[in-house]
Amino acid sequence: METKKETITLISKDELYRTQLKANFLAKGYHLLDFSDVEEARSALQNQQVDLILFDSSSQNVPEFNSAQDPQNATVAQKKIPLIIISNGTGEKAIEAFKAGADDFITKNELFDISLSRVQMHLNAKKIERDLELQRLRAITSAKMVSLGELAGGAAHEINNPLSIAFAHLN
Repeated sequence: METKKETITLISKDELYRTQLKANFLAKGYHLLDFSDVEEARSALQNQQVDLILFDSSSQNVPEFNSAQDPQNATVAQKKIPLIIISNGTGEKAIEAFKAGADDFITKNELFDISLSRVQMHLNAKKIERDLELQRLRAITSAKMVSLGELAGGAAHEINNPLSIAFAHLN
């Protein structure tokens, strides 16, 4: 039985880097949508199920990514899509990325296996969060059903008592 692999959106103006990452992630069985800029990626974020975003900030500013979201639709943060920023730099670029709402920061010179591990970590965390939310919703539904059952039992008891007394007097 084949399991569904998550969909990763990659946004990078660096075509060679995008091609390398795409080949690596496809080889690992992930579904990858790759775009050269934020405007191209907008429809993928609004119209498709996206599990993680890799954003190369080497040639694009991180705030540009956030401002490209359509105000009428849910933003990346509202959809709880993990956002990993990729850059040549460290230090200041990492701080900028985290201030812009990134969940993680990867440098371009990191080995692919390290980057893959970090991507998998965020995807696993998202899956656990989604499972917890489903369990929470099931618990709420179960509690509502218990309350409804108690209410119905109480109502039946309240109706049954006067009827029992009335039938007893009729006999």
